[in-house]
Amino acid sequence: MTSVRFFRSVLILLGLIMLVTRPASGQITSQTGAVRIIVVDPQGGSVSGAKVTLNSPLGSTITKETGSDGSAVFPLLDPGDYKVTVERAGFRRAVVNSVAVKITEVTNLTVSLEVGEVSTEIIVSGEAVQTVNTTNATMGNTISGDVLHNLPLASRNFAFLLALNAGTSAPLPDPTQAGRGTAVVFVNGQRGTANNLVINGTDANNLGNNNLGNVPIPSPDSLEEFRVQTSLYDASQGKTSGGNINVLTRGGTNLFHGEAYEYLRNPVLNANLFFFDKNGTQKPILKQNQFGGNFGGPVPKLKDTFFFVSYQGTRQLNGVSSSITSQFPIIPSSRNQADIETAFGLTPGSLSLLGRVRQCRERERLDSLLFRSPCVSTKISSMPTSTAISAQNTEFSNDSFLRMH
Repeated sequence: MTSVRFFRSVLILLGLIMLVTRPASGQITSQTGAVRIIVVDPQGGSVSGAKVTLNSPLGSTITKETGSDGSAVFPLLDPGDYKVTVERAGFRRAVVNSVAVKITEVTNLTVSLEVGEVSTEIIVSGEAVQTVNTTNATMGNTISGDVLHNLPLASRNFAFLLALNAGTSAPLPDPTQAGRGTAVVFVNGQRGTANNLVINGTDANNLGNNNLGNVPIPSPDSLEEFRVQTSLYDASQGKTSGGNINVLTRGGTNLFHGEAYEYLRNPVLNANLFFFDKNGTQKPILKQNQFGGNFGGPVPKLKDTFFFVSYQGTRQLNGVSSSITSQFPIIPSSRNQADIETAFGLTPGSLSLLGRVRQCRERERLDSLLFRSPCVSTKISSMPTSTAISAQNTEFSNDSFLRMH
């Protein structure tokens, strides 16, 4: 019995050693990426013992040596463009600029060294970066900050861009929605409430119904990038059957940078709706002001410490949104029969108060719960749509503030 236990212990120990000593795979989180570099000679053979240096956009440096298989892995990297330098005795120094690291992705880079002196430097083109994901089976695309800043957004809600990924669908956005609007995205046929939203590694889902209606929405100018993983992501990246949405906000850099903006919508600049104009209906009011800015840079006298702040304010006066439109007419201040008939679009004299009261009392004896009174059905069915008017203009105000260190 003792020998069996000893044999099991040896097997477990060997298994742990194999897990520790095997080539490391790129480790990522919901807000980081990784780089896997493979160094080869001109014949395609693996080059071990090569010195690989990775320079971050903020100036920090990480150095590793390639293993027996010629690979070196840099896990848990912040998204951005990195510089890779590879050195090995008997080979020329190789430099690769603008190696992109994306959120929740592993960037694969193959560097081919040329025989020569180390003092001689060669610049490797960006074609060395492998664009096809061979590290894992996760499906999804990354939308960078440059795309976010240049695509038009009526309400500046980045959630309306989530359907740009393959395997996703969404209703057409309504530019007249009140406030920032509510985006709905369907991933691989799943419901819009089956998605998982993570902002800077923090769960940002709506605890009520798990939709994107009442969740934090940073301004597009404060976002670094986001990715929608549509399928086959591992357990560390998702908890639902729909899409896994990872959002990363911007941070400070070595240089001070900032911007200010104002987006204006005004009825003076808008044309009337086609059917409103045809029926002679006055152009509804839609005034919107979205203003703000951001600023970031290094913290003085603190090494490797940066800051970034962002603010956006929204002021809206909306009388055209379908979400605030009512089909119920305005009740006149004088409640006589003629005015009520006019308000509800009824034929003059068709509203007999004494006759309706008598009919309602007779119906109450038969069905007091359903209340299928002829006076109610006549009032609703006889109301023409031409008398429908928009609700009172709704004011919307929102301020979002983001501070990053």
